[in-house]
Amino acid sequence: MRTAEVGFAGTRISDICRAARVTRPVFYEIFDGKEDAFLAAHRYGTSPVFDAMDHAHAAASDWPGRVRAGLGALLGILAEAPAFATMAIVEIDAGGRPRAETRARRCWHVSGTSSRTFLVANSPSL
Repeated sequence: MRTAEVGFAGTRISDICRAARVTRPVFYEIFDGKEDAFLAAHRYGTSPVFDAMDHAHAAASDWPGRVRAGLGALLGILAEAPAFATMAIVEIDAGGRPRAETRARRCWHVSGTSSRTFLVANSPSL
């Protein structure tokens, strides 16, 4: 994953085309540019992560267990895939308003459930 090695700014369209084994014209048939491709990759990559968090969350019986299970699923995935973790956590915030807005939306939406529900539902009163 070239972006994990050199960051979003250092990744060139030619790097993406080479990794995806597509020509530049094909790339531009699919994406408007590097930012668009990055956001598509982020959406594609994070959806299964949120699904795993939801599944783990639902399997636990109490609020602390649900939060631990959901966050454990997230951290386990990130630990197993450091290049993905760099893209999903670091590079999404490395610049550009569209990426910041995408991350903000994803943080508040966990596979059909808001993260507020994920973290707060059935929580003990504080």
